[in-house]
Amino acid sequence: LDVYKRNGSSFDEVNVATAWSRLSKVRVTGRERAAFFRQEESTLLQLLQHTSRTIPRLDARGISTTCYSMARLRFEPARATMRLLSAEAIQRIGEFNAQDFTNTAWAFAIVGVAARGALVKAVNARAAAIGIAALNRENRTQLHQFFLSVELELRPPAELLAPIGLRNACKQVMVDEPTASSKLHLEVSAELTRMGIAHANELCVPRLGYHVDIAILPAAGTSGAGRTLSVDATNLLLGADGATLRQSAGAASGEG
Repeated sequence: LDVYKRNGSSFDEVNVATAWSRLSKVRVTGRERAAFFRQEESTLLQLLQHTSRTIPRLDARGISTTCYSMARLRFEPARATMRLLSAEAIQRIGEFNAQDFTNTAWAFAIVGVAARGALVKAVNARAAAIGIAALNRENRTQLHQFFLSVELELRPPAELLAPIGLRNACKQVMVDEPTASSKLHLEVSAELTRMGIAHANELCVPRLGYHVDIAILPAAGTSGAGRTLSVDATNLLLGADGATLRQSAGAASGEG
């Protein structure tokens, strides 16, 4: 951001995408993230405005990098810019290779702008054109998160769903993928144990193809709904039987 403050007026579309990429690598969480956003809000908003002006000049890699980086950064005002980027992506979806395409789809899912009919159709069409054989494990997990976000938020008619074979292939990778707990996750789990709260770590919900960081189990002898904690990603609220009740952005813990 210091470079942008000094030289932002000369930034072209490549510089803008690079700036977001570097920002997304800043390792801050929780209160540190909130403090960073407060301190740099004015500059970040200027960068967002600058980004909006450069969108027509971004190539597919630039769109992908910018979307992916904004999603990782999770700066709430960026959602409006992401909507503009999604409109550009729809028009130029055929230019994206497998990695850029799935990075972009994942980003729209994480930020919560995936549930638009035109975008869903574009992503489905590009996935079919690329083909499941050309998608590696990372590509498939990213695409699954897009499909899951669409199903939960849009509840689309059948004609907007990707082919069942593609969806199942992507979901199966998520089910089979071993999941390692982060340091923060382990600290949260340890504190729950100290408090005597029954929970399960890295719970896989096969029907959804999703791993829940921490599932708070219903109290013994009750039939109430369980809850989940997502330490640093998208938050799913589950019933005791694993049925999804709703999806919400943000984190139930670890985000201040």
